[in-house]
Amino acid sequence: MKKHLLMVLVAMLAVAQNAFAYDFSVQSPSGHTLNYNIIDEHSVEVIGSDCTGDLIIPESVVHEANTYYVTTIGGYAFYYASGLTSIVIPNTVTTIRDYSFWNCDGLLSLNIPSSVTNIEQFAFYYFSAPNSITVESGNPVYDSREGCNAIIETATNTLIVGCKNTVIPNTVTSLAVYAFSNCHDLISITIPSSVTSIGSGAFEKCNSLTSIVIPASVTYVGSDAFNCCGALTAIRVESGNTVYDSREDCNAVIETATNMLVKGCMNTVIPSSVTSIGYYALGRCVGLTSVTFSSGVTAIGSEAFHGCSGLTSIECMAEVPPAVGYAALDEITTSIPVYVPCGKAADYQAAEGWSNFTNIQEVCGTTGTTGVSVYAEFGAVVVEGAAGNRVTFYDNAGNVLSTRVPNMNEPLRFESLTSGTYYVKIGILPSRLKVVVR
Repeated sequence: MKKHLLMVLVAMLAVAQNAFAYDFSVQSPSGHTLNYNIIDEHSVEVIGSDCTGDLIIPESVVHEANTYYVTTIGGYAFYYASGLTSIVIPNTVTTIRDYSFWNCDGLLSLNIPSSVTNIEQFAFYYFSAPNSITVESGNPVYDSREGCNAIIETATNTLIVGCKNTVIPNTVTSLAVYAFSNCHDLISITIPSSVTSIGSGAFEKCNSLTSIVIPASVTYVGSDAFNCCGALTAIRVESGNTVYDSREDCNAVIETATNMLVKGCMNTVIPSSVTSIGYYALGRCVGLTSVTFSSGVTAIGSEAFHGCSGLTSIECMAEVPPAVGYAALDEITTSIPVYVPCGKAADYQAAEGWSNFTNIQEVCGTTGTTGVSVYAEFGAVVVEGAAGNRVTFYDNAGNVLSTRVPNMNEPLRFESLTSGTYYVKIGILPSRLKVVVR
């Protein structure tokens, strides 16, 4: 994500001089002074100004006795015009260029005329506020079918711009890059089974989104698709998906063929079959309090846990410290306990990424959850193979219900339980085993 933002900033600096240069200015019907660049002898692009309130862009303007039609909304035309509350786009406009409405977070509605046939990819990047989005009927390229509150590219059935009130039609097959980015008020969204592709950054910074279900039909989830969605508590891939899965109810998206966890949330429990963590998989997940890597994890991608400031412990049972990508473990409290296999503390203390932590502890004399069997039986939870270790029993809210140390070769039973989800922790390790009582 940092690389993308850096590229955007560089591009912005590179075009800033041209983007804000203009040929002439004319007052609009709404009383705003708008700046224009001449495209040819008949047409101009509006490149805006620091507009506030209700704006009307005219169909044509007169400059030095020449009449020009307004055919284009230029790049950065209303960049950061946060005071803009409504805009009328005339039926002469055919093109809306990149970053035209970047961060116009006061704009409450958007109507795309039937004349618009070219909306560039980042025209509505970080376009967060609208309650409604419509495309006028008769537009040959875009539509808002079924009153969906979105802009859909008709030929490809790709939803390119959405808002907090969008209902994705079941004819849509793709969600474009940054389709809902920065949509802070989006609380929930249903992705229909017609969708096969979710573009990079599609839901980036949708920080009120609490849960997401990836349909079995989806075969591509782009990088950054759910980045900085700090309120996410549940993420699940429907069974039958041929590319991704959420094995063991892990609250994560895993790429099945590679066993790479590509996206998680604050309640993710990394399955033991996962071998790598993808780029920014849990970046900025401040609600994540502990994480456990099994012995099979070999790589942690760039920024995978960057900014997980809520972490209170890390457990990594890999004999060889997993390779840590750029900033993967940055902005985490370095004094938290990091549990590693017996005799391996020195290796972790010398390893790039791990050496930043000052409280690396070896786990000796206990196998943690290895060899332990936990299962439900007739309203009870039974723990076998944990002899000599402290066993802590939790309810689904994380409250401690009981702590015991079982005798040798004796199963431990927690009885008279109501149906629900419970967790068991063995020994000093932070990882917990999940068990469901029916």
